[in-house]
Amino acid sequence: MQGAATVRRLGSSALLRGSILLLIASTGGNAGAYVFNVIAGRALGPADYGSTLALVSVLSILAVPATAMQTMTAAQVSRAALRSAEAVDDEVDALRRLSDLLALAVTALLLLAALPLARLFAIDSPGVVAMTGVAAGVGILLATARG
Repeated sequence: MQGAATVRRLGSSALLRGSILLLIASTGGNAGAYVFNVIAGRALGPADYGSTLALVSVLSILAVPATAMQTMTAAQVSRAALRSAEAVDDEVDALRRLSDLLALAVTALLLLAALPLARLFAIDSPGVVAMTGVAAGVGILLATARG
């Protein structure tokens, strides 16, 4: 009898429903990445695919600051909301300034490193690497706004 009650409680668990959604989203994302890699590998050939994958790897590394800002924003703003509306405004302003500085630093770093990275990854155009830096900076700003 106790097992049936446990199953009913699990079925109504918000944590379990959220975890299932995360499982489905993660599986879909990984399947999409696999399909992309197979198609890109066959379409580009070994040399161009290696360069493209190196650039995608740089972009995934640069997603870490964006994810950190999003998580920090969500945590800090929710804590500030417990104190007062004014505390929320102050926290948002401080996080926005931090986000601006981080986005500017990441973008500048990639712009400065565009030529050496393009040579390292055997990418014909350093502009592609520079655009990746700009995209990373924009990603940090958007992640903070969504946090």
